[in-house]
Amino acid sequence: MLEVLSAVTGETIAVFEDEEITDASVQALKQSLARKIGFPRFRLRLLQNNCALNDDQTFAMKGVQLVILEFLPPDTEQDQAIIVACEENDDMLLEQQLNMPRSPNCQDADQITPLYAAASSGSLKCVLLLLEAGANKDQGKTDTGSTPLFVAAEEGHLEVVRLLVNCGAKKDQGTTYFGATPLYSAAYNGHLEVVRFLVESGANKDQGTTTDGTTPLCIAAEQGHLEVVRLLVESGADKDQGTTNFGATPLYKAAEEGHLEVVRLLVDSGADKDQGTTDDGTTPLYKAAEEGHLEVVRLLVDSGANKDKGMTKFGATPLYIAAYKGHLEVVQFLVESGANKDQGTTKFGATSLYSAAYNGHLEVVRFLVESGAIKDQGTTTNGMTPLCIAAEQGHFEVVRLLVESGADKDQGTTDNGTTPLYKAAEEGHLEVVRLLVDSGADKNQGMTKFGATPLYIAAYKGHLEVVKFLVESGANKDQGTTKFGATPLYIAAQEGRVEVVRLLVESGANKDQGTTDDGTTPLCIAAEQGHPEVVRFLVESGAGKDQGTTNSWSNASIQSS
Repeated sequence: MLEVLSAVTGETIAVFEDEEITDASVQALKQSLARKIGFPRFRLRLLQNNCALNDDQTFAMKGVQLVILEFLPPDTEQDQAIIVACEENDDMLLEQQLNMPRSPNCQDADQITPLYAAASSGSLKCVLLLLEAGANKDQGKTDTGSTPLFVAAEEGHLEVVRLLVNCGAKKDQGTTYFGATPLYSAAYNGHLEVVRFLVESGANKDQGTTTDGTTPLCIAAEQGHLEVVRLLVESGADKDQGTTNFGATPLYKAAEEGHLEVVRLLVDSGADKDQGTTDDGTTPLYKAAEEGHLEVVRLLVDSGANKDKGMTKFGATPLYIAAYKGHLEVVQFLVESGANKDQGTTKFGATSLYSAAYNGHLEVVRFLVESGAIKDQGTTTNGMTPLCIAAEQGHFEVVRLLVESGADKDQGTTDNGTTPLYKAAEEGHLEVVRLLVDSGADKNQGMTKFGATPLYIAAYKGHLEVVKFLVESGANKDQGTTKFGATPLYIAAQEGRVEVVRLLVESGANKDQGTTDDGTTPLCIAAEQGHPEVVRFLVESGAGKDQGTTNSWSNASIQSS
């Protein structure tokens, strides 16, 4: 029998029967004593015959005295030495520091504890020593809340993870900055065996992050870790649990990233192919089409995904977004699979052809036209056609293709009658203007709202080369608007476009044609707006300086100029 007495009071602290002492080393006795009294062995000092016993010594089976030491005060240099020992897997140096004794829960300037450092570097022996020394298993970094178990899982150190869990570390404790758990971290990084161990140890498979609710399965799917996804699905993880911020499911994330085999596994496992996000109803098929992942699109369609299911926010379909993005092969596959070529968005009725024309995707436009898409179907908001939007955006080759395919060159919008030629002139797209005019577009067709012609809007915007081309092509230089009779020369004078004014006058435009509402002439309006160069040119060109208007202030403006 071995009796351990307090070196201070002489009272009995512990008694060991002979069969309990199988190892006569001092270190073994300390370990046994630590389990009995609850203090780590590094704080225990044993004496026999008033002599201190070293750990590697043996002792006689008779009474020993015990002293329980307090930890030494924090010391930045010594604490850093502990951290470095853990990072470098130097268990001998660590044990020396712990025997001083130093606290296993110190922190360096980066709020890293020794156990965190050891877990991060996979130093299993150091982790064992620190746990024996009483290190806090769940103490996270103060800035992120990352625990030793989290970082061990993150780095894929299976044996460290196993040790920490078996010693009672909290399996589901998330970080403080976004609530990621050890299982989430292992799944994110594709550490299959760590994921397997945590799942088998009872970790919550469906616990999402606190910021957006992303689950371990969702993040594994997003990262394309097929075997991790398989393990989580087979372990019963919720296949259709979406994120809390906008409802993205594991299948949605895998489709977005183009992870074909992950998509296949989830679909084969019964994941909902048509479950849209909660914010705008985007489906996995829509997202795959948007990103141009042809094989994923093919798999989803072949598996029965709804080809024409539009977003709930504005009704864009997979075909629409593929056309918008210019993913020709995806467009071809969807059309050949029976997707509705002419289904417009619910918000403004734009079709797939319209979206392709808008962005200038020539080959997509060509394919849709050749597949029978309606060339002149306008939007429901203002009736703008694919040709009109292509002209507005200046997509010359798209305009050419649509014109050659028989698109209506003069179909105006339903809100104000704006034609493709008008839009091209307004934006200054000279080559598009030239193409439309040469193809027979009506040069003088004005807007239905107030009758402005292509020449009028080009003069207004100051697009000199467009004005020149339209004039040389025979556009009516003096055709006024239907609302108040303003001519191209009038509006150019109003805006101070001196070179446009010069071109129009030299081309024979009527210098003195006034508006129909009050007779204001180009000279009057130039003077009123304070454009001296335009006034000077018009006067020198013989414009009527004394031609009156019903607005006497305008007359006074001419005289003062």
